[in-house]
Amino acid sequence: MNAIQLTGRMTQDAKVFTTKNGKQVAQFTLAVQRDYKGADGKPETDFINCKAWGGSASFVADYCNKGTLMSVEGTLNIEKFTGRDGMSRTAAVVVARSVHKLEKKSADRAAAPAPAPAAAEEPEDIWEGDAEPVDFDAAELPF
Repeated sequence: MNAIQLTGRMTQDAKVFTTKNGKQVAQFTLAVQRDYKGADGKPETDFINCKAWGGSASFVADYCNKGTLMSVEGTLNIEKFTGRDGMSRTAAVVVARSVHKLEKKSADRAAAPAPAPAAAEEPEDIWEGDAEPVDFDAAELPF
């Protein structure tokens, strides 16, 4: 079974595209803290690339922005693309089946700032460069 559930904060506003078939897709990255601390005693953070389609994409575009705490449930997909250097690469991407905003408003966070993520470098942005969103018929998806 391929199932994944994440809770984290958006690292930047989602990038929203519309496919040739008129389907909306939102691409975003979640900063997800691990449930254990590193050798230095600080929590470690992973940066997980996510993609939402259709109504979920519209929800992310309209109601979520950088710093929003959200829950994403979906599947883990391995996508192939060509990097700026012309080399073939792969990237793990969570394709969201369900997206939930876990805060009322972004302004609500002002009173209680989130803990700072561990000093980790964000991985190469796979959404930048020559890669284009993949155009396919959503009716062919098994879910």
